[in-house]
Amino acid sequence: MKMKVGSWNVRTMLQAGKMAEIADELLKYDLDITALQEIRWKGYGRIKKPRYILLHSGAEKQGEQGVGFIIKRSMQNSIIDFEPINSRLCKVKIKGKFHNTTVVNAYATTVSAKEEQKEQFYGDLNRCCDQITKHNALLILGDFNAKIGKEPANQSVAGQHKLHEETSENGLILCQFAEANELITLVNKILAHERFIVLLT
Repeated sequence: MKMKVGSWNVRTMLQAGKMAEIADELLKYDLDITALQEIRWKGYGRIKKPRYILLHSGAEKQGEQGVGFIIKRSMQNSIIDFEPINSRLCKVKIKGKFHNTTVVNAYATTVSAKEEQKEQFYGDLNRCCDQITKHNALLILGDFNAKIGKEPANQSVAGQHKLHEETSENGLILCQFAEANELITLVNKILAHERFIVLLT
């Protein structure tokens, strides 16, 4: 099974009609699964609409962070499990013909966040990935608030084609995470390969 995936920081979905507006835009591109960041909804849940399903994971307080997935309704029977982890992380397992795929949605802290907050986020992300069986394909989508530059040291995880000249502090942390976990990062790209991991920054 081939999947078209994407990632979008929507800034907020608190306004009336915003969910439908975002879903309409994504369905124009025929995306099967889209990871959303900054939904800003409270708690977690599942909303079924005629054309799509929205899975979301938020904070205890409305208006903060929040992540989720918009999935085409035609893929409903392929959803094995959805796990809301916290307001910055969630994952969904999708049934495949030969292997299952776990898609992780990550919304990293900003550069100005405290070091403890950054460490907490990447600690949670590492634990999330460690729990995923090696028999599953793994995609990590999201907003990492990071810039990956053209320094040669980053080529092993980010390749030769980058958008920025210099790597930001968050970009360095992201590259270290990717290298430690033998991942490959792609900046604003979609990757279709059963064993690669995609980190969208």
